[in-house]
Amino acid sequence: MSGSSPPREETVHDAKSNSLHSMAKRIASHFPQVPLISSTELRQLQDMDTRGGPQVVLVDCRTAQETAVSMIPGSLTQEEFETRRREMEGRTVVTYCTVGYRSSGYAAKLRGQGLEARNLEGGIVRWTQKRYPLVARDTEGGEVETKRVHVYAKPWALQPDDYEAVMFAHPFVSWLRRLLPPWLGGKNAFQHLEATTLSRGFVQLAEGDNNFEIQHAQLEAAQAELEAAQQEAASARAEAAAEREARVAAQQEWALARRDAAAQLRAARLQIRTKSLLTKEQAAAMVCICEFLRLGSHLLAEVELPDEEQRGATALLVCCSMLRSL
Repeated sequence: MSGSSPPREETVHDAKSNSLHSMAKRIASHFPQVPLISSTELRQLQDMDTRGGPQVVLVDCRTAQETAVSMIPGSLTQEEFETRRREMEGRTVVTYCTVGYRSSGYAAKLRGQGLEARNLEGGIVRWTQKRYPLVARDTEGGEVETKRVHVYAKPWALQPDDYEAVMFAHPFVSWLRRLLPPWLGGKNAFQHLEATTLSRGFVQLAEGDNNFEIQHAQLEAAQAELEAAQQEAASARAEAAAEREARVAAQQEWALARRDAAAQLRAARLQIRTKSLLTKEQAAAMVCICEFLRLGSHLLAEVELPDEEQRGATALLVCCSMLRSL
């Protein structure tokens, strides 16, 4: 019978590994500050912890629906880790999610807080490709080995064929519900904020599309616009504060000028009144002098005087007349 035979399991597994490796490499390029740890290295550290005491704490950054299906043995949920952080001091934190994006964001956050955090390359899907065990928690909190793994959506179903993939029926709806507040039916709003990047653009990236880089660039541009708007708002607030200070200073200056003007007006009025009094006194004195001179001139007119003295008397009469006319 002619025709190509179906690929062997090893070939399919290699193709899945290559696809996941390419995906993990792109994710790592967006978090250069977060060092990676391979599944093999993590397995070795877990063996060392068994012999010499715990040195690593493993944190599952997925949602409760995903961790309920299965987890890497010995893992804590993100909520449990945040509650018990004081107990974990001095240990290296290894974060993981489905393929590594959400856990990379959480690891970056922990490193920003001064913790030694690393991200599991390829996430829990890579762990299954290495055929390392998975466990599910029973009702009493114990761990039961399982072959089921939650892969979030079809593009991340890169587990070996003998593992059962569990995924959300509507991944976009599940992503959207995490953004809603609890009173609108949302679950753990803002608890897994990094998971918001698992939108349609990231699904297209997992299918081989390059739209993720475009959306990441758009996100960075939007963040830059937000920062610019915040700076502009801060500048506007500073300018408004400066205008208020200038307005207050102008009001104070105007009040001082008004007080100075009022003081000058009062001084001018006092000076005018003083000048008026002096003028009246001078006028009264001049009237007395004029009356005295008028009487003197009449007396002089009735007395016969020599020529020179007559000329002086005549001049005196003229002066008296001028003074009386003032």
